[in-house]
Amino acid sequence: MKKTKAVIDSNIFISGIFWKGSSYNVLNLWKEGGIINYTSLPIINEIIDTLRSYKIQMPEEDIYSFSCLLTENSVILKEDKLLNYPIRDAKDNKFIECALLGEVEYIITYDKDLLVLRNFGNIEIIKPNVLLKILSDK
Repeated sequence: MKKTKAVIDSNIFISGIFWKGSSYNVLNLWKEGGIINYTSLPIINEIIDTLRSYKIQMPEEDIYSFSCLLTENSVILKEDKLLNYPIRDAKDNKFIECALLGEVEYIITYDKDLLVLRNFGNIEIIKPNVLLKILSDK
């Protein structure tokens, strides 16, 4: 079975860590190797910073363990430079750039500023439940 190449947005990680549901299921697929997550240092930093400041406290040891899991089980791309793509929220450029550099199929997100695009070139921008449906139909 062909592995799915994707950029998993930080909001999917936060949702999947703290709650059951489609984000949780996407993270399990990623941990099991069914999804290859492409990421970058700015994305990793955003995830870790969010975990540290989130309203639900996570022990620092757990954050460290998760950051190890994230870096060991993802393809980390070096950004050449953050380009300014014409999107609503410039902070989301890191996800677009990572997806383009990694030549992924999907950006998996709940971010409305990204979802409104629907796609960027050949990259589909979708919610986790849509990805799970696509993969179950394959």
